[in-house]
Amino acid sequence: MAAKKKDNPTDEVPFEEGLKKLEGIVEETASGLQTATRKSQLSNARAMIHFDREEYAKAREAFQMAIDSGATDPNLRNNIVVTYIREGDRAGALSTYHRCADVLEE
Repeated sequence: MAAKKKDNPTDEVPFEEGLKKLEGIVEETASGLQTATRKSQLSNARAMIHFDREEYAKAREAFQMAIDSGATDPNLRNNIVVTYIREGDRAGALSTYHRCADVLEE
């Protein structure tokens, strides 16, 4: 039985497929022609690929780019906390968690 191709960018992807998706995302982002919504989507897709590849600092940067582009999904902030946890950086995770709590209170 052939493996089903994954269309969802948040699903784990094989290394080479992830690399191709990253290249496409970087190319589209570099054009500067996308809407804020599309930029958020691209940043989140990029973040998930980096996360799956255990490149947590790059994932964190891309999750933050999605937030900065106007994305309001609270999972993005949670994912940033998780990247710190995966790196074993408890202080970074707690600091980010507290900032998330402050944002939610506003």
